[in-house]
Amino acid sequence: SLNTKDGIKQDEIFVQLGLGINTNSISQGFKKSQRGSTDFLGIDDGKRALPSSMPADLKTYSNLPIADKLSISKSFANSFGFGKNGLVPNNSLQASFAKKIELKKVKLGIIGAVSYSNNFRTEKALRNDVGTNITDTSFSYSDLAYRQNAVAGAMLNLSADLGKKQKISFKNFINQNTEIADIERTGSQPFQDYDVKSFAHTYTSNTLLSTQLQGNHAILDNKFSVEWGLGYNKIDRAIPDFRSVIYKRSRSVVGDSFLANVPFLIPNMENAGRFYSNLAENVYNAKLDITVPFEILKVKQKLRLGTFINNRDRVFAARRFGYVTTNPLTPLLLQDVNTIFNIENISANGFRIEEATQPSDKYDATSENIATYAMFENMLAQKFKVIWGARYEHFNMKLNSSNGLILETYTRNNNNLLPSVAFTYLLNAKTNLRANYATTVSRPEFREIAPFAFFDFTNGSVAQGFDSLQQATIYNYDLRYEFFPDKGEMFSASLFYKQFKNPIEQNYFSTGAGSPTRSFLNSDNGTLLGAEAEFRKNLGFITKSSLLDKLTLFGNLALMQSQVKYTYNNVVNTRAMQGQSNYIVNFGLSYKNEKNGLASTLVFNNIGPRIILVGDKQYPNIWEKSRNLIDWQINKEINKKLELSLGVNDLLNAKFIQYQNADGTKKFTDKSILFLQSTTGSRFGITARYKLR
Repeated sequence: SLNTKDGIKQDEIFVQLGLGINTNSISQGFKKSQRGSTDFLGIDDGKRALPSSMPADLKTYSNLPIADKLSISKSFANSFGFGKNGLVPNNSLQASFAKKIELKKVKLGIIGAVSYSNNFRTEKALRNDVGTNITDTSFSYSDLAYRQNAVAGAMLNLSADLGKKQKISFKNFINQNTEIADIERTGSQPFQDYDVKSFAHTYTSNTLLSTQLQGNHAILDNKFSVEWGLGYNKIDRAIPDFRSVIYKRSRSVVGDSFLANVPFLIPNMENAGRFYSNLAENVYNAKLDITVPFEILKVKQKLRLGTFINNRDRVFAARRFGYVTTNPLTPLLLQDVNTIFNIENISANGFRIEEATQPSDKYDATSENIATYAMFENMLAQKFKVIWGARYEHFNMKLNSSNGLILETYTRNNNNLLPSVAFTYLLNAKTNLRANYATTVSRPEFREIAPFAFFDFTNGSVAQGFDSLQQATIYNYDLRYEFFPDKGEMFSASLFYKQFKNPIEQNYFSTGAGSPTRSFLNSDNGTLLGAEAEFRKNLGFITKSSLLDKLTLFGNLALMQSQVKYTYNNVVNTRAMQGQSNYIVNFGLSYKNEKNGLASTLVFNNIGPRIILVGDKQYPNIWEKSRNLIDWQINKEINKKLELSLGVNDLLNAKFIQYQNADGTKKFTDKSILFLQSTTGSRFGITARYKLR
């Protein structure tokens, strides 16, 4: 469930405007495909919808006469081309208000907000893949991806304080998040002896609606407290009219021309096609928590009892279409991406659309998670507190889909008892010592199990679920020291250890034919051992200085070592855990001057090398190289109503690099095999925030 702001200190009305730019867009420009009138809001106006003349299923369309197929093919717009290169600024708008209404016995609160942003960035990338034989290059690409991200949202929260520790709140939130990407690709497929040019246009729309009714009540003369909640979330994800086309020419034939790789009679969406999908999910949840205070030897204690129910249902369906030709030697294949699928080229001797939808391109799923818990909070002595208890979860999932031509039902039934205990020893008023243990679980998502396979043009691979994926169990231990020297300051140091049973990881493998596959797997078991230090300290302690008093240094450092055991060809092997770095570094310096309203924050971040995708003995693991990130922001209060902010994200624009090592090691060297190298540009922006009231 989502938690949003509902507390109101005073009536307020704010308006905020922002402008920005991406440095890659300055140097490379920004190209757009055909746009709809409402794309700036992240809402498709219908231009990308599947034509109404298209029959509802593959069988009906496949049985149509050629003349009817040609007529329907002509109803698809030729939107494969690119517009002019230009420079597009990022822009954003936010507005919010808070209102208190005091009646005789009731205090009402209303918080509302709307937000909007439209960001543009140009991404430069080099992509390579070596396939099953690391001495051969399957592909080597250079990409320019023009990405637009439009986000619009609104929030309305209502609260009623009924007095006597009785409160009810009604929280509502809607968010529309859409990414539009237009990709130009050049490169080669050396193993197949081709040079390639390819183009793709994607539109991914995500809509989230959340509504929650919550209550907090003291009952029986404040002896008990009750918290309850009812919630509903609706999630819609649509990919209307993803389209791509590939041009190829022989590398060994001198003077050979690029030809569109439109297949002969049999459709292949990866070569020249269009894809449509819709996902609709409903999430219903309810919770009830009861706190019962009691005493042992006149020392106050607490017992918390609760239950939680979460039900989900999802329906997913996709359709694939590919252009085909009846003449593999047609000169139409020489036309460029802007004109090749013009209406005049849709003919008996030219191109038409055939459907390539697979039985596994749809699934429906439901899940139910019912949890109950009991937790004690005991003061065993004046300085010693223990919070302990257990949570019992009953989880049931059912997913219906086709694997090949056979309709399958995939189920997961898990009953888990999850104990936890947390000890706190109060060394003094400013120092704590904590020790914790907890058992948790990680369950596979619907998409991670569904056999549906989707060609991801960006990565040049097929993303597919793994129907045998199982729940992972994690046993967590940590010991933590906390020190709070002064207001706003802290220092902590901790040791932690985690044990994993059946950890879920992402893998990547090549079959030697067709596109490589990204999927999921359960490794046998794993461990993670680490130490972390975190601090926040004002620098005024160094010496008396009007500058140092306004500076605060903060950060955290974590050092980790992970190991996963997995079985391959009946042999147990070990490696680092997928997604787990051996260190994480975050440092920052903040400045705040209350008198002149000037504040600034500089933040540095670095994450150590980590396995992004798990390979196997024939195909090396894919590692992500560490990179330095610096963000900086400065704020200035012009007066009591106006505040200006300047900021930059990813100041260094450091290269994002993924790589492989034939010898299985993790270090990036000049002998490493480059898998991906990209830059997304630095982002500079200015924001003005004005208080109307």
